[in-house]
Amino acid sequence: MLFQLFPTLIYKENLSISPINMNKIKFSPIGDFNYSTSDNILEQKYFSSLKKEIQRHVDIFTKDILEIENTLNFFITRSWVINIEKINNGGPFHSHSNSFFTGVFYINVDEEKDSFQIERSKSYQYLEYNYENINEWNQQLMTYYPKKNDLIIFDASLSHRVGHHLT
Repeated sequence: MLFQLFPTLIYKENLSISPINMNKIKFSPIGDFNYSTSDNILEQKYFSSLKKEIQRHVDIFTKDILEIENTLNFFITRSWVINIEKINNGGPFHSHSNSFFTGVFYINVDEEKDSFQIERSKSYQYLEYNYENINEWNQQLMTYYPKKNDLIIFDASLSHRVGHHLT
């Protein structure tokens, strides 16, 4: 008999929103990426309807799915845009220790080529072994190919990154 213990949930929804004009965003280059000059982009008036829609999904995830007590309200603390020039290398794996949850929203994406990755952390294990076949019980890396307007919300402690762009 197999049963799941402490499953990891990834919330994904494709949002029905009006197109976003990327020319409304100012960028600054940092490494292989161009970051928005604001780290609170959703506070700008232009993005107010997008912020409301994302917040609605945060509430669905935290209240309806996870059933976190109603006395706690989760809100978006920081938001920025990364404009990725088509790179072959992904960004570094990282997590967000200052948050309970984190999310990614895809404004524009090269479907089937741009990716998002989450890796399983094994900080206690010093030795590694290989698997004959990768399956849902042993996979160490999840690669997802997002669609335009996909929203992904997950536990902020999960190690994640912008994945490789496939050519």
